[in-house]
Amino acid sequence: MEAEQAEIRRQQEAIEAKKRADEAKRLAAERAESDRIRKEKEALEAEKRKREAEELRIAEEKAEAERQAALRPEKDKLREWAASLRFIECPNLKDKKLQEIAQKAMHSVNDIGTELISTIDNSK
Repeated sequence: MEAEQAEIRRQQEAIEAKKRADEAKRLAAERAESDRIRKEKEALEAEKRKREAEELRIAEEKAEAERQAALRPEKDKLREWAASLRFIECPNLKDKKLQEIAQKAMHSVNDIGTELISTIDNSK
């Protein structure tokens, strides 16, 4: 009788051990599935952030292009004016000292016009 009871206990322990092993497998499978789902969500979120950043970059570039296009007529006006500074004619003077002063002033005005054109051309 003790042998039968021992056999029954052994079988019950084996059944319990199998139940525990099955439960452990089930839990491991659930954790693996949860990890897979979490990783998929993270990948989707990362892709969404990347796409949003790209859309923002494109929108900013478009806005800058529109801003530049709107400024173009203004820049052209300023460039024409700067160019006109380079071609101001000096008055016809007889006094040598005054001619030198006027020539220095003309060089300065010419340099200002040239620098202004360069600044305009290099501006965004």
